[in-house]
Amino acid sequence: MRHNTFDLSKFVGLNFGAIWMIHGNQAYWTGNQATDNARGGILLELYNNTITVNQGYRIIYLRGGRTVAYDNTFTFLNSSPPIVSPTEEEGYPGDGSPATTRPLVWPAEDQVNNSFFWNNTIDGRAQASTDIVNWQTPQDNTFIRLNRDYFLRPPNSTTATNYPRPGSPSLPNYPASTFYAPVTSYTAFQYPHPLRSGGSTSPQHLRIIPGP
Repeated sequence: MRHNTFDLSKFVGLNFGAIWMIHGNQAYWTGNQATDNARGGILLELYNNTITVNQGYRIIYLRGGRTVAYDNTFTFLNSSPPIVSPTEEEGYPGDGSPATTRPLVWPAEDQVNNSFFWNNTIDGRAQASTDIVNWQTPQDNTFIRLNRDYFLRPPNSTTATNYPRPGSPSLPNYPASTFYAPVTSYTAFQYPHPLRSGGSTSPQHLRIIPGP
């Protein structure tokens, strides 16, 4: 998506293995995130966007996969949320009464991994480490850590994390070497894609407003 204006309570939700590239847009967020328990996306690229939030408590809510978010401008009018809130649901209490407790062992299946946040601006100031805050603490702190699972700089030779295969309840054939492959370089997705043919173009300059 590029060069659009969004006025939504939830800008975008990534589910069922989605891959999204979002750049050059304006987003005006006026509400809160809706409950969404579907399996998350595997990749988010978010760059060169202007995002204005009236009131919010989490902006980029990550439940798994990889993210690169850079060169974005965030403006918060009546709140001061972190720009990124990663979480890992294997650390949440399980079913039953009383709830069962799952083992807190890194890594979890499909967890936030190899993510990068740099050169973002928040209310006119440079991004700081305090702008990325785990959502459920202390349990998220086992799974998601600075300079292991996410970095505040672009990928390079120092950002390689080797993830072992997750333990139970993950299956023995979970392809950790593929899903958690180290990331040491990054190039933005080319737009338009060089393999695209024909005269059609993607939608631009849209304005999407939720119904009543």
